This record gives sequence, structure tokens and C-alpha cells, in this order.
Amino acid sequence: MRIWQTQPKMAPKAVPIIRVEDWCELPETPLVTLYVCGDNELVLDDIFLKIKNLSDNLDRGHYTVVKHQSTGEPDEFSMTECKPDFLKILWECFAHIVDYFADFAVFDKPDMLTIWFDLVDELQQVVRRLPHQHWVEGLPCCGHAEDFTYEYEGVIKLLNNLITPVCPEDQNPLVRANKDITGPSKVDLRGFKAGLKPWEQYLSHGGPGFDVPYDKQIFDKDARMGIAVGEELPEQYIPMGGLAIIARHTKRLRRLAIKIHEQIPDGQKTRTEEKMLEEFDSHAVDLTQPFSTYTSLDGRHKSAEKTQPAPDAPSIPRKYQGLGDPAFIVEHPDLNLIDEAVGCQRGLEEFAHPDGGNNQDFKMLAIRAMPATAAPPDPIIDESEYTDLCDHWPDMKKHFD
Repeated sequence: MRIWQTQPKMAPKAVPIIRVEDWCELPETPLVTLYVCGDNELVLDDIFLKIKNLSDNLDRGHYTVVKHQSTGEPDEFSMTECKPDFLKILWECFAHIVDYFADFAVFDKPDMLTIWFDLVDELQQVVRRLPHQHWVEGLPCCGHAEDFTYEYEGVIKLLNNLITPVCPEDQNPLVRANKDITGPSKVDLRGFKAGLKPWEQYLSHGGPGFDVPYDKQIFDKDARMGIAVGEELPEQYIPMGGLAIIARHTKRLRRLAIKIHEQIPDGQKTRTEEKMLEEFDSHAVDLTQPFSTYTSLDGRHKSAEKTQPAPDAPSIPRKYQGLGDPAFIVEHPDLNLIDEAVGCQRGLEEFAHPDGGNNQDFKMLAIRAMPATAAPPDPIIDESEYTDLCDHWPDMKKHFD
């Protein structure tokens, strides 16, 4: 166990920050078990268990489906209100989170910041399941739902101001109120990961992708012909960085598919190379078209539409011509400059959008699930066939060279 004492640089006479670290379990990434700043004392284990137990709290409000199978009447929702004891514990948990970001986050290590952002996500999930949807007509809700929503939005705003205290209005929020908490949303934010900027969300599994206000998006007019009624709102956005990843992996996998097909003896081939590539392309996103459709590997029919943020859209990353730091003289480069430096050292060219348009536009894809016309197909991938795939990776690597 180690005890670290930090004196804030901006205030020499301020109360020192004390962090108690446990080096026993994970020596490479010690766990901070106790934070102390004057009267503010946070015990991580206690707060962790307190938040984790909220979902099983018997005083938590919830919905119950009342079925009427015998009478044939439609099912109904029965609602149990949140009790004051539960709300007291819930707000105490939010207070612990606020205390951490107010006094300790700026002195903490990235590994510990990740844990605290995960606790924020846990609290978001608890709140999302409460019967507080007061804007849904005909759905019962707690009598305190509107007051709770107002206070909850205030806590989220306070957290973001603590995390990015300089000009918070101009910053990308790192904590967002998830859908079904404060009202209907044009983007499904249930998968929004606290601690990541909106344009980084596409890297998180189940995340909403690049979050751009719908009225600040520019779509291809010709592609609008392919949008069906009820399909207006995308379920995920993929920014240009994601397009570069998709394009590169698709190109490499296509080459691998051709190599494998060439190695199959002629007498054992069940289809021609053209047929094989036609099937491959049916499951790949066509980045050269403003609107295209494909079938994902889990059997879902998807559409991909090219879009980009409007010039006046707030907090949108901008591209620039050439390199930002060609001489590598910036002492503290950001992720963009680091990416440029790695690309230069590896001899790679900057990713250009396949449509050949203005590469300075921050282009995206809006991904939608196509309207279901029949029962969803069975997944076309049998994962059991690929359990030993990595055992032969050294033999497969030559196909990428």
C-alpha cells in the first residue's frame, strides 16, 4: 500500500489531496482505494457496492406487465413508485461522483478515471429503468418524475462543467443523459459511453456513433430517394476515421478471400471466384455510393447513407490540408498529430474518401436498419466453426503480405 499526497499547483495553501493506493492485486495498475481532501473522503469499495446494489434495491420504482391472456384484453403496465429511501441513496451516489470529479479527477490516473466513468454509466442504467417517463401518454409514472428529471439534468450539466471547466458550452460533453431519461431523442444514446467524446463513440460496442444534431446534417439529395417512411432516424453514425478502418479491413479481407479461393483445388470449388466475390460484396459497405444496402453478418438488412455535418454545426472536428506538424516539433501532440506521425513513419498516405469529393469535409455514414418485411433470418455465421481460427494465424499472415 502506498499513500500519495498532492499539493494543488494553482493554490499553494489549498488542502492537500491524499490518495491511498493498493499495489497488492495489480502492481502494474495500482487501485486507488481511498481519496481524501479535507472533509471530503471517498472509499472506492463502499461507493462501488452502493451503486451496484441500486438495481436490486427493493425500494426502487419499476414497471410490471399485467397480462390478460384469459380475457383477451391488451396487456397493461402496473407501476410501483420509487420510495424516498431509494431516492436518498441514489442522490448520495451522484454526490459521490460529483465529489470525485470536483476534487480528485484532475490528479488521478487514466485507469482510475475509467473506473469512475464506468460508475457513471452504471448510475445511468439504473436511472433509465425507473418509471419516470412522464412525457409518454398513457404510461403511469412516479409523481416526482418531472422534478427528478429537472434535478437529474442539472447533475449531468454540473458533471460536464467539472470535467471540462474551461468554456464548457463549447466542449463536447463527456457525460450524456441517456435516452428514456429526459425525453425522446433523435439519436439512441443508450450506448453512450461516459468519458468518450461524441465523435469517439463509434469505437464503443453498441455506441450511437458520431452524435450530430439531425438538423445539422447534410445528406445527398439523390440518396434521399432510398429512404423509406419510418426510416428517417439513423441508429448509428460512423465518422471518417471509422470509414478508413472499414475501407482498409474490407480491402484486406477481399484479398484474403481471393487467396483462399485460389488455393482450393478446382475439383472441390463449389462456386466461381466471381460468385464468391459477389457474395462477399453483398455483406460489405459500398463507400463509393451515396446510398447503398447490405446484409450484416448477423443477417440484418442495413442501409448506409453518406452524410456530413453542416458548416455551422457546433463542436465538429475539422480537417485541414496537408500535415499539422510535418517537422514533429510539437511537444505535446494530440491524437490527430500522433496519428499523422505514425502514418508518416509507416509510409502510409492519408485516407481519402472513395467518392472522390472534397477530402476536407468531415464525412460520415448514417447506418439504418431496413424495415422488416418478414421474420429476421437466422445468423449466417456459425461461430463454432471459427474457434480454432487463431491457431493457424501464422499460416494466414502470408495472405496479407
